[in-house]
Amino acid sequence: MRIEQSKIKNIGIIRGSAIGDIIAYTPILRNLRKIFPKGRICLITGNLAGTKFLSNCSYIDEIISINPKSSLREKFLFFKKLISLHLDMIIDAHPVKNTLMLCLLSMAKYRVTFRNSKFSKYYNVKSSEYFTSNDVVLENLKILNPLNDKNIKFETNLEIFLDFKSKNVINNLNNLLKVSNIKKNEKVIVIHIGGMERSIEKGRNHRCWLNENWVELCRKILKKYDLKIIFIGGQDNLADSSKIIEEISHKNVINLVTKLSLQESTALIKKCCLFICTDSGPMHIAVTLRKRVIALLSKLTWKIDAYITDPIRKEDVLKINVDEVFRKVESVLKK
Repeated sequence: MRIEQSKIKNIGIIRGSAIGDIIAYTPILRNLRKIFPKGRICLITGNLAGTKFLSNCSYIDEIISINPKSSLREKFLFFKKLISLHLDMIIDAHPVKNTLMLCLLSMAKYRVTFRNSKFSKYYNVKSSEYFTSNDVVLENLKILNPLNDKNIKFETNLEIFLDFKSKNVINNLNNLLKVSNIKKNEKVIVIHIGGMERSIEKGRNHRCWLNENWVELCRKILKKYDLKIIFIGGQDNLADSSKIIEEISHKNVINLVTKLSLQESTALIKKCCLFICTDSGPMHIAVTLRKRVIALLSKLTWKIDAYITDPIRKEDVLKINVDEVFRKVESVLKK
């Protein structure tokens, strides 16, 4: 379908609300703004959690959200708001039934998706096939190809629009570190073990590394290096992190899980000499901050290896052994 670029004023873009999803989509938002510098761009998402990273983003004009658990009244108000946007175009890179419904209800003239997406027959502007390479950022950017009639060169760097450098954030973080006996310029490794995917019972354990592996890895690090190891995360990994730290039983291992705000966690990641993790939101933060990142990945996780300094990817995270991770740690720390 031929697109009349000059008539596109209002644009909607649908994306999941997880931190990693939002960060991985920042190149799309930036380049969409380059294509439509005067357009009004609205991000449509599931909830507002991950969008904190876009609080100061100049590429979008508005964010609206709908949660599947919303009440009927809340859903009615959301759909009323969606229709009031008078969208000329809506972009839905990874359509499912719910997002397809949003596209149709928006009454946008142009509905954009990938040619090989599940519901592509209901969309009238289709980009080339998705996932023909291993670079998820470049793959995501393909969605903009049908709109790029000026052949603008796309930028691929990831961004965080979060105020983590403010005096208040830094002071709060430094106070927490001081209480934990961590000096201002002391070398620290930060670990995030992953959250909701850790439960094998949920059938989503492909991102999970066993607790005993984390214990053995930390003991190896502490035996060779005089530094501090800090565990971070949210409520969903508090129990496992606490068990790991208790098992290690070492004064140089600090538990800051659930004790940091999103801004403080980001500031701490910026400060660390090495970040070790599975696929998670904090991994995307560390990658965006261009930190040394040892990421333990399975074949099922999104391919962002090109943006990670030290990825270890196997068919299943459980097949990654402690020794190969420790060798990566040695390689990073000797530099």
